[in-house]
Amino acid sequence: MLPEQSNPSQGYLLRHGPVELSILRVGLVNQRQVPHLWSGLRQILTVSSPGARLSRPVPFRTAHGLLGLRGVFTTAGKVGTATIVPGPSRRFAIVMLVLAPRGTRLGMRAAGLLIVRSLRFTAVRR
Repeated sequence: MLPEQSNPSQGYLLRHGPVELSILRVGLVNQRQVPHLWSGLRQILTVSSPGARLSRPVPFRTAHGLLGLRGVFTTAGKVGTATIVPGPSRRFAIVMLVLAPRGTRLGMRAAGLLIVRSLRFTAVRR
């Protein structure tokens, strides 16, 4: 984890060798925003990284059965995976980006992809 670039209330940036994993919490004003998350992510990525491309999304299930969207994310010399999983309340979503230089072995990306796949939401017990 890169503590200087991480904030528990907003997101984390983790790095393993050349692979970076960004985990971000996105607050939603209402549940009607959920269908627009992918196009919103595309807009943010292209503004923050000119030349960045985000593929069409495909449905994705985490190891715990949560439904989300996943696609390929490319930017200058790097390629990776973008994933969005709405929270159970649909008032927030988790966005995860796994990014590495082109040519990075899949074995190096595996740790980041395992973290993405392991996402789950736990209920707060009182």
